[in-house]
Amino acid sequence: MSRKRWAPVAAVTALILVGVEGQALSYLLPAEAILASIANRRDAIGFETLVAEGSYQKGNEAPVQVWEAIRANKAHRVERKREGNTEITLTVGARRWRYQLGDKGVAPAKADVDLVMTFLANTDKDPGAARAVNFCKKLGINLDVVSLGRMDQRPAFIIGAKPWEPNKPQIWVDKQFRVPVRLVQVDAAGVVTDTQLHGFGSPATSEWYPNRVEVWQNGQKVETTIYERAQLNLPVDDKLIAPPS
Repeated sequence: MSRKRWAPVAAVTALILVGVEGQALSYLLPAEAILASIANRRDAIGFETLVAEGSYQKGNEAPVQVWEAIRANKAHRVERKREGNTEITLTVGARRWRYQLGDKGVAPAKADVDLVMTFLANTDKDPGAARAVNFCKKLGINLDVVSLGRMDQRPAFIIGAKPWEPNKPQIWVDKQFRVPVRLVQVDAAGVVTDTQLHGFGSPATSEWYPNRVEVWQNGQKVETTIYERAQLNLPVDDKLIAPPS
């Protein structure tokens, strides 16, 4: 067959291949499968504790030292050390205490919607994504909507919205590391809180933890936490994850 007769055949074949590739790229997993894969990835890491250190800044205030400890599937402690006091947020299961070091008789609040405890601090598998689905439903995230976007130039699944719908409740999941990298919440008053977790896979925190967390409200950045390091399976004293007496 002459080269001229081959040309149309090659062109048609190329178009077929492009079409097949386009279909493959356009295929999106169901939300439940994406959410379940987060738990599978954390289970594969298999850590018992995680300790992270860095700095925290609220608005335009001066940064303060932050120290965090996670006991997998149990507790998350955050210490922010300001001059003269240490502010503590302790989450154990579905309860949360906020207090200053030395306070007594602090009553807990409900913490049944917690990004860290549901995903990053949890190494239990989640068959059918029941745990993650419950989290999303409480925030009004529409599990029937799945799209693709980019966070830090990395591909991410978007559950609950399209990329051009920034003010709808949604959760973003990094396609490679299978960790939540963005959570958009909308409260009853219409306030949009956009929590962004940047830098998974960085030399400082690896895929275990974000390198930087930013919290935005109605387009204004209100909090920034930068982690200088995150380490697995360091000793964490039981007293640090015990509710304040």
